[in-house]
Amino acid sequence: MADNRITQKHLKTHFQYSWWKYALALVVSILGISLAFDTTEYRPPEEKKTELYIMNSYCDTEALEKKLWPLLQEACPEQEEMITMNINLNSDDIYVRMQFMTYVAAHQGDVFMMSQQEFENLMTDESADSIYVDLMPYIESGVIDVGDINLTPGYATDSAGQRGLYAIPTDSLTGMKDYLCNPEGAVLAMVSYGGNLDTAAQLIGIMLRELR
Repeated sequence: MADNRITQKHLKTHFQYSWWKYALALVVSILGISLAFDTTEYRPPEEKKTELYIMNSYCDTEALEKKLWPLLQEACPEQEEMITMNINLNSDDIYVRMQFMTYVAAHQGDVFMMSQQEFENLMTDESADSIYVDLMPYIESGVIDVGDINLTPGYATDSAGQRGLYAIPTDSLTGMKDYLCNPEGAVLAMVSYGGNLDTAAQLIGIMLRELR
């Protein structure tokens, strides 16, 4: 007759050969719990979230966000989240550019700070309004105060052949250097697929006011 008693010897033998089953069960349980939290976690809708991508240089995005987020909340109390991300396209890392193009293809981001060259590259074979928003209405309404900035580099042509202001040069934003970011030769632009255009314009206005 087989000995089915649970003894220390039986347990030792069992765990010696079956330990991987318990490890696998633990991993599956952890993944299941993580997936449950990810699928049920609240995420702000696009109109209540603003994403700022710094792409012209390295940037201490954590410190910059700590500076800008309270000011954006004050101007737009309905906002629930601001994300500041550094995607340094001036680096030699090819994966950084692949990451950026993935974000663009997924229509992520609201405000881009990028080099003048990158601003122009995104318009290759396309009109300015296919990717950017004309900022002149926000300037005329007072949301964005450009002061004495030379806006010439920010003009481009839309699909109807009309010239519009699609970017604002950031050379005067010397406050960005406090966040280890070099603003020279870069521009600020809003992408047309953004789901939060008015708030994105407010963010540009705040950056021009606070960092100039």
